Amino acid sequence: MKKLLLVLALFVIAAATLVYFYGQEIFQYSAETLIKKNLPVYVKVDRIIFDLENGQVKVKNLRVKNPRGYMTDSLAEIELINCKYKAKKGNILQGIIVTEISADKPTINIERRPDGRLNLNDMGEVMSSGETAVKAAPETGGGKARTPDVNKGIAQLLTLTDTIEIKKGKVYFLDSVVSKPPYKLVFDNVNGTLVMKLKGDFTSVLTVSSTGSGFVNSDPAQKIDWKVSLDPRASALTMSNRFEIHGVEITQFRPYYDPYLPITITQGWCSGTLVFDFDRGNIGSMNTLVLKRFRFAQKKEGQGSSVWQSDTIPRMIEYLRSSPDEITFDFKIKGTMQDPKFYPGDHVKKAITAMTVDTISDALKQSIRGEGQPATGEKSDAERVVDVLQELLKR
Repeated sequence: MKKLLLVLALFVIAAATLVYFYGQEIFQYSAETLIKKNLPVYVKVDRIIFDLENGQVKVKNLRVKNPRGYMTDSLAEIELINCKYKAKKGNILQGIIVTEISADKPTINIERRPDGRLNLNDMGEVMSSGETAVKAAPETGGGKARTPDVNKGIAQLLTLTDTIEIKKGKVYFLDSVVSKPPYKLVFDNVNGTLVMKLKGDFTSVLTVSSTGSGFVNSDPAQKIDWKVSLDPRASALTMSNRFEIHGVEITQFRPYYDPYLPITITQGWCSGTLVFDFDRGNIGSMNTLVLKRFRFAQKKEGQGSSVWQSDTIPRMIEYLRSSPDEITFDFKIKGTMQDPKFYPGDHVKKAITAMTVDTISDALKQSIRGEGQPATGEKSDAERVVDVLQELLKR
């Protein structure tokens, strides 16, 4: 018995020594194993590294699975996530509260299928599965199921901030609706914030919003700043978008604008503000662009003109031709995604009105001159009246 007690005592001393010298490593293994086993099945990570002294966690190579039926395997891949945290109830094994999250070099894939479905909307179905890597313990002895600590749901172990700081990210857009093969657009060097409000049990996304900036197709000369928000629970697209664009080459977006224009754009760069709001599929859009080195050809009669007021098209084209090196063009979009209607904005309408007034005034002056111009070359009283009316009508 003494020998046995001596062995037990030595074992306790050895265990205490191990915990003292290797406590970080023991906790690291326990906490990492616990969290990885309780992650939802649509989330995978390579490593979760705790820094107990500084209250930080690093997550290496996180992947979020894309819903079924999409081309890419992952909705998001993040090379490194840095988190600041504090322990729940003073004991980190009871769970952690993540207070700050930053994502380094994330890659996000946004896809639209040929049927119009968007992977961001379909993530709700994936998240609602509620499955984790560890299954619930079976019932025993006819009583309620006993679920050991290791089987706690991730929502019990983890409280997340809803804001993620994004550094040097990349966003891919794949759109199978507008072209085949799918139209592809890349935003590179993305810096900003992503706010994603989740249901308490992490089974659904309630809202998504983002502010930030990035380069179009990896070109630093083409920059876009944005502020967007999305309601993924809405049955039809409900989204608010505001873009400030700087020196963006126009023709790379041809699949989106070409069906709605009575002209074919062959060259042009633009800067300005684009606002696209969607309310359950209904569009409200007001946009102002400064076009530079803008070149175009008029389409055959009727092509691309059905969504515009037909009586404004000839004057609108004449206005665009009036200053091809730099011109301001504003327009509005209303209606539904299936049947959008385009209208000239206030600036273009004013320019069109001025051009119409000038045409009528010139015709009137020609008619007056035909009745007899003063020998001195001075304007007649009638011509002066036309000039006054011309200025009034332009206001």
